[in-house]
Amino acid sequence: MNEPSVQATAVDEITARTISSAAVKPKPRLITLQAAFPLLGIPLWAVATVLNWALPSDPWWALFGIAALLARRSSRTLVTALFISAVITWYGASGVVPYLGVSAIPDRSLALALNFFLFASLGAFLVGGSSPQAQRDRHLGRSWTLLAFAAIALLLTRFAVSGVPILLGDAGRLAGVANLSAVIGLASGALPIAVAFLPHVPSAASIWLKVVLAVLVFATASRLLLAAVLIGFLVRSPLLRRGSSAAQRYIFAAGIGLIVLLIIRVYALRTSDLTSGIFSGRTSTVGGFAGLVTEILGPSLYFASRNGLVVYELMRTGSFSPPGGFIIGGLANAVASGSDPERWLTQALGFDVVSVGAIATPIWSGATVDFGPAGAAVFAALLGAFLMTWARKAPFITVWIAFAVVLSSYGSYLVSAQFIASSALMMVMYARAGSRTAGA
Repeated sequence: MNEPSVQATAVDEITARTISSAAVKPKPRLITLQAAFPLLGIPLWAVATVLNWALPSDPWWALFGIAALLARRSSRTLVTALFISAVITWYGASGVVPYLGVSAIPDRSLALALNFFLFASLGAFLVGGSSPQAQRDRHLGRSWTLLAFAAIALLLTRFAVSGVPILLGDAGRLAGVANLSAVIGLASGALPIAVAFLPHVPSAASIWLKVVLAVLVFATASRLLLAAVLIGFLVRSPLLRRGSSAAQRYIFAAGIGLIVLLIIRVYALRTSDLTSGIFSGRTSTVGGFAGLVTEILGPSLYFASRNGLVVYELMRTGSFSPPGGFIIGGLANAVASGSDPERWLTQALGFDVVSVGAIATPIWSGATVDFGPAGAAVFAALLGAFLMTWARKAPFITVWIAFAVVLSSYGSYLVSAQFIASSALMMVMYARAGSRTAGA
């Protein structure tokens, strides 16, 4: 007799819950502010690109345009690397300092360089719009340990053949590099870098292997190799994966600061007092923020940043184009001979590698010489899209790609034999680890 009443009560309760949930549920918005903000980056980038071309004497517009694309998280690492590259290039263009016969960098040359980074950032930004692929940390097991032992053995072999570079000074180091077998030189750089960046299971043995490898890499007196290896160790550190986000930022900042100090120390140890005094005297006229940075860090970074700009001026004013073009010719040289494009280009320009070192030209200048300003912009956008796609397919390699991008702000690192060999080795071992994981 009470059955209809019970049914009515149940219906009333369901109706009440439905009305209550509808009242609490917020109305859907077509687009949230967080989702809309990255879209503002494109019009801001477009305005900055136009102003960079119209006002070449004011590089701040280009830096602002790249910074506007940092809002999208999925491409932020690569765009940040391109932003740092632009800052380094602007830093190297500061001041009137004689270097390889060039004293001042024209505003238009700096604008061309920054334009390249603007378009590369756009390519990375557009590809990064999709959801990035989830990272599967494929541990390599004993393969990583064997690779670490091989890298250590190779470095010791190199020292036995050509001496310990950090003890030889700049002249002895350059002579040793010039006489070193291309295969040993390439492998002694590629293997330590792969050891540093490849995923592996942390253990007491791996820590000791890293310490030994870091000491041997320091002894090579190669600032770039040391920076690459230490950054790889840093990003693979369990501390960065276990700590809170704030702790991660502090650890990463402290690690980068330590790397910078070690790089400066390597430069001081390998450079004679006379050479260091000459370089410091030349940079004494650099003023403003660039002068302050140079005074704190020394002239090493300044001349490294200026080097590519100066070589571009030599190529532009001398109507010089490397055999086969810088991009295609540099890649072909790296694959065929295993030597870096810097040495190839230095000899082509008529300089002696032992006297002046390897003269690097950045990726932007090579593309501009090869394809012209418009073609270089298209190439930059395609390059940024390609690098971002690569980073999404193998997230563990993202920082390595970003590091290569920063180095390519003043050197031809992205088309170097070391970058190609290190990347290929890492991708092969990573793919094999993935197939073993899938098979298990």
